[in-house]
Amino acid sequence: DPRKAHILKVIGEVRTLNRVISEFLEFARPVPAAPERVEVANLVQEASFLLAPEMAANKVTYQEDLPAGIGVFTDRGQVKRALVNLMKNAVQAMPGGGTLRVSAGRREGQVVLSVMDTGTGISGQHMERLFEPFFTTREQGSGLGLAMVKQIAEQNGGQVRVESQEGRGTTFWLGLPEDLLHRRHV
Repeated sequence: DPRKAHILKVIGEVRTLNRVISEFLEFARPVPAAPERVEVANLVQEASFLLAPEMAANKVTYQEDLPAGIGVFTDRGQVKRALVNLMKNAVQAMPGGGTLRVSAGRREGQVVLSVMDTGTGISGQHMERLFEPFFTTREQGSGLGLAMVKQIAEQNGGQVRVESQEGRGTTFWLGLPEDLLHRRHV
């Protein structure tokens, strides 16, 4: 039945609109962070599990370097969402395949999570606008993913940085407080 293809397309578009509206509402009305002690390895593994099918479909090799016992004082759900956004962007930056590497380490009372890809990199003109709400270079993007990552980092007493070279890849660093004493109040 030719109507079935049309209905499936409509359903797909409704799902896309629902995702964009949900992202907008989450960005516009952020829920206050509910910090707790969270193992970094568990957070990253949960995020990578969610993205495993997309990584496989895009021929992305996933690597992690997550020393045991490293924890952060943060909102588990929010930071997992930030990691998923960063890792999803990395996968999308490697349409022909590549390597996604997530690592963690301690630095000055913070745990720094690194999300590195060997993708297309980000142009200089786009770097300064990366964290602006609604800025996107993707046809299907809402432009809220990285703005939400920044918002989540700040809500949880941390920060996010990025470094990129066109044609060589991008690295995002998400710094989060290791304990209550190092938590910045935003």
